[in-house]
This record gives sequence, C-alpha cells and structure tokens, in this order.
Amino acid sequence: MPGARHTSTSTVQVSPESTIPIGTLYCTPVIFDQACSVVSRYLSSARYVWFPRKPLALARIGADLARVVAGQRPLRYVDLALDYRCNLRCEHCSAEGLRRDGVPVLRPSQWRQVVDQATDLGAFLFGLTGGEPLVLDLESLVRELGPERMLVYVVTNGTLLSRERARSLHAAGVDVVGISLDSADADAHDRVRGAEGAQGKAWEAVRNALAAGLAVVVATTVTRRTVQSPGLERLLRQTEKLRLLTVLGLACPTGGWAGREELMLRPEDTERLSRLMARYRHTRRDFQSNWVEVGCGAAKEKLYVSPYGEVMPCPFFQVGFGNVAEEPLAHIRRRMIEQPELAGYPRSCLVGEDPGFLDRFRARMQTRGGCGCGG
Repeated sequence: MPGARHTSTSTVQVSPESTIPIGTLYCTPVIFDQACSVVSRYLSSARYVWFPRKPLALARIGADLARVVAGQRPLRYVDLALDYRCNLRCEHCSAEGLRRDGVPVLRPSQWRQVVDQATDLGAFLFGLTGGEPLVLDLESLVRELGPERMLVYVVTNGTLLSRERARSLHAAGVDVVGISLDSADADAHDRVRGAEGAQGKAWEAVRNALAAGLAVVVATTVTRRTVQSPGLERLLRQTEKLRLLTVLGLACPTGGWAGREELMLRPEDTERLSRLMARYRHTRRDFQSNWVEVGCGAAKEKLYVSPYGEVMPCPFFQVGFGNVAEEPLAHIRRRMIEQPELAGYPRSCLVGEDPGFLDRFRARMQTRGGCGCGG
C-alpha cells in the first residue's frame, strides 16, 4: 500500500513526513528510498568484482578498500590499449589521431611491467582495449600478465566474439567483457559502427559471453542526436531486463569526432540521462564507479596507456603525460594529479561537456613546455 515500508518483522504505515526507525537511524521515506537505491546499485555492481576463482585479486581489492577507509585514493582501473588495429570503422573511434605510423607497440613483457607498476599503485581492474583486442592473440597476452592477481576486462565491439572464443578467453583468465551497443535500433547502431549487421553480432556476443561464464557490461555512446531517441531507452529497457550493467559514455570531440562539438550533450541532455539512470538501476555513467566520490576519476583512480606506452588520463583526454617505456608510471600519474583540472573529481566530463577544453589545456601545457599532446 502507498507509503508502507516493509521490514523483516513488520509493516509500518507512514506518511511522507514520518520517520522510520532503522536500528538507531531515523530517516524520512524519501531518504529511505534514496538509501535503498544506492545500496541496490552497489549490489548490482558486486557481481562484476566478486570472482571466487581469483582469491588473490579479491584480497587486493580488500587491501585497497582498507586504504580508502584510511583516506587514501589508490589507483583502481587501467585501460591497456594493446593495438589500434580493428575490424570495424566506427565513426567516433577514439584511436583516430592517436595512431603513430612506424612506432613500435609495447611488447608483452613491457605490458607485464606496466601491470606490475599499476598494481603497486592499487589497480586491480585492467581493461584490454584497442582498436579491437579480439583481432590479437589475446589469450597469450592475458596469461603473460598474470591474470590470477587482477580482474581482466576486455572491451570489444562484439563482432568477433564467438562462443568458442568466449570460452577460450574465460579459460585464459578474462572475467568481464564490455560490449558496445549504442541503440536498440539496428540501423542506428550499424551506421555508427560502419558495418551492416554489427548490432546483431553484438547481441550474439552478449549471449556467447554469458554462456561461457563471463560477466557482461554494455557500453553505450550517447550523443546529442541519440540521447532523445526511442532507440536509446529501448536499449536500456532490454539491458535492465537482462540485469546487465550499462555504462553511458558521452560523445567527445576527439578521435573520429575531433572538432564535432555539435554532437556534445547540452545541459538538458544530461538531465535526461539523469532521469534515465534513475529509472533503470543497472544504467550509470563511469562517474559512479569511483571508490567514494562521484565525478571524473581520471588520473586519481584510472589511467589510459596507449600501444606505444603513452599515458593519458582517459581515452578521450588525449594529452600524453609521459611514457612508461621511459619513466615509472607513478611519476607520470603524480604529474597528472598536479594539474588543477585533474586534482579533484569534476562533476562533469571535462572533454565531453566543456567545449574547447582540450584545445585550451593543450595550449597551456605547450606554453609551459609540459606534456606531449595527442590528437
């Protein structure tokens, strides 16, 4: 009945202004609902880190949590962009502008060193991305990295993820796959991905991954032209029904969309995203994945390493702060956090919600003789 709250021992009828005893805590029904929503979101995320087959990784997560309780903010996640080769031609590809013809990519032994340094800084989750990582002999690399000590997340467009490949990845030590799905409208998805039938193959990849025992995250890119589309909300209804964590990424004027600021979301668009996330509890932005704070965790909690060893705050903040083949990762990360824009947790995406931000930042850094700039 309206206004009722259920506990394990009784049902209490309340009005919106009433308080509800919860142990020694008293709160209004509105606050109670908000707290339940937060707890529900944490619980829905737990299955993406709880992998009993990896006790060493779980122990490291526990150690990181203790550091967080003590007031520290350890590194949490690192994107390893292994190679920019890909089987699709997505119009928004963040790798466009980062490719370096003739520059050798890091060797597996060097990637192992990157992981070693990142784990020393607290990282326990590593995203293997590209390009399209499934065009590589990914299983051999995963084994080289020592997957028993970390959680392995493969970011893929899904078109190459057969049932056999999914089983092979799981056996090698992969835990989660992030599969790109931008719309329930197949034509809209395929148009962005540059390949007819890409959406159908992505859904098949979801089924193959789940059948192989892999956890699945759906990665959805949102633009000003898609945020109000029926296809986006239909997609969120589908992923909600399947209880799949769905992470919304904002269009950024970098890579294939360099200079395309007309695709960036306006304030009314981000308000719609907020309403959608409130409606679909398995849908969120990456801002909600931090240890405690809500906001951009780039540099503090996550990093991006290019195939050539360049370290950036994220795939879209395309400014290199150093190269892991030349200096320790800890030094590069410290240099990032010294920048005022990256010291805290901005509540908006610097690149995706502030037109002209990257150009201004690059100009300032070049004036100071600072970092190398990508894109």
